[in-house]
Amino acid sequence: STEDLLRLVEDTSLDVGEMTVVREGYIFDVCVKDEISTMVDVKADPPKGKTCFDIDSYVVTTDPKECRVDVSITCADDEGTECIEIPTPSFQCKEGEVPDTLTFSYVGGGCEQSLNSQEDECEDVQNVLSITSRVVCGKEDGTVLFSGMVTIGDKLTVPGKDSDSVLGDILVCEIFETGDNGLVQKLRFDTTELSLKDKYGSLRLESCDENSCLVPITYTYDIRNIGTDGMDVTTLMRTRGALSADLIGLVDDTSLEVGESTFAEEMGEVDVCSGEDIKTTVKVKADPPSGIPCLDEEDYDLSFLIPPTKSPTEPLTEPPTDPPTKSPTEPPTEPPTASPTASPTDPLTGSPTEPPTDPPSKTPTGSPTDPPTDPPTASPTD
Repeated sequence: STEDLLRLVEDTSLDVGEMTVVREGYIFDVCVKDEISTMVDVKADPPKGKTCFDIDSYVVTTDPKECRVDVSITCADDEGTECIEIPTPSFQCKEGEVPDTLTFSYVGGGCEQSLNSQEDECEDVQNVLSITSRVVCGKEDGTVLFSGMVTIGDKLTVPGKDSDSVLGDILVCEIFETGDNGLVQKLRFDTTELSLKDKYGSLRLESCDENSCLVPITYTYDIRNIGTDGMDVTTLMRTRGALSADLIGLVDDTSLEVGESTFAEEMGEVDVCSGEDIKTTVKVKADPPSGIPCLDEEDYDLSFLIPPTKSPTEPLTEPPTDPPTKSPTEPPTEPPTASPTASPTDPLTGSPTEPPTDPPSKTPTGSPTDPPTDPPTASPTD
């Protein structure tokens, strides 16, 4: 564009040897590659003679070395299955069979949190368990299958790697305080009636043989230099839930030229039976040799569909097919529909049995036929 800047000239009248100044402000983006050319054309009129002219130009070239970094996340199990496609296991262990191995999480707490489908035995001997305890599991005959120290969140496998024995149909576990080695809790349950996530006091079942809620996985964080300058990756911050960690120590190569890439791998395990949404966020920062650092971040969301578990009792599969086998043997009696037609046939039991006799219907016709047989016993009186 062309603009007349005469209004900005400080002094337009100049004697021989004098000068004046024009100042014009301008902003340009040094982070964008560009070439900015400015040309100025000046004209002056003397008191006498011809008008004079001059022209000059100034070129500004910006060729920044842009820092741009990109990070992406992939997740897979040991067999290469993408984490979001890992299937959930059957929660029911082999019913009626003794498993080869069982894996529990030590969750701490008392017997009141037991939740399972069998009538287990749990006894709190002392106070609530501490964060760290000693767990001993074995058979009813006293054969020890596992013994070790655990902290809340730790996993323990029965039989342990140092045991030569196999599981029996009853498992007895005792939890001891680490300080005085006092018995704190005692558990006893049937190994032939187990389901994943069953809770027995301070222990929660995570796997039985091939049925497992805990799956080893690997997160891979790929970092690429997509800018126009070299860079050094200085931060790789991973956040999952409430926990964050800088994984810069896992980055394979932190110095990247234009177009190069590097990666970091983080191994762990995921609980595919939890039903929780797991969000992983990673933020990367890179510094160019000079200029402004560049940043990028990426999220990875992971969740699993949990199948419904079997209820403790089986509901009726079909409604009853047969009606009642017998109707009532006697129907209800009905009230009389008409008034009685005759009086009762039996007289009252308390009335006289013979009616009164009738009086004589006429006077006697003659005197008595027989005289008295005995004389009078006394004389007649006056």
